[in-house]
Amino acid sequence: MAAAEIQAKNATIETQRLTIDIQRALLSGEVISDSVKVVTPKPKDRDLEELLGGTVALIPVEGKGVRINLPEIFRRLKRLLSDTD
Repeated sequence: MAAAEIQAKNATIETQRLTIDIQRALLSGEVISDSVKVVTPKPKDRDLEELLGGTVALIPVEGKGVRINLPEIFRRLKRLLSDTD
């Protein structure tokens, strides 16, 4: 019986220590700063090709299992045509 009481007391102390550690982390901002995920956004200019001074823009098209990268097709055609001159 005494061993069970000591075990329950130790479990209570450990729970209180954990609670205190969590509260300290929250107060120091550690949890918030650790939870911030650094995300590098994908460059938008690779998904967009502006024409006519930006009044028209080509974007990738997706549908029924197919993705057509119109901006890249345009850039390759432009390079191909400019190389032949």
